[in-house]
Amino acid sequence: KNNITYVKTMLDAYSGIYSKPAEDELVLHLRLGDVIEGSEANVTTMLSKGADPAHNVNYQSAILSVNEYLNNIAESGLQKVSIRGGSHYP
Repeated sequence: KNNITYVKTMLDAYSGIYSKPAEDELVLHLRLGDVIEGSEANVTTMLSKGADPAHNVNYQSAILSVNEYLNNIAESGLQKVSIRGGSHYP
């Protein structure tokens, strides 16, 4: 299966348990734990300027600042934002 087919299969399997985002909803997934905790930047720098994640040098500046997220959200025209966080650490 390709990735899209797999994602659709997962969404269909969990459709009765979890609700799908609304058409005008942005789901912002923050990858916490290894990416944030292992970064050389401190929290203040991450929030104000963004940062490089710890997990992969190919994702330079992949941690956006709060202002970048807010600007992207405003430009999207979406009416609702849901924030989720996930970590590979227990």
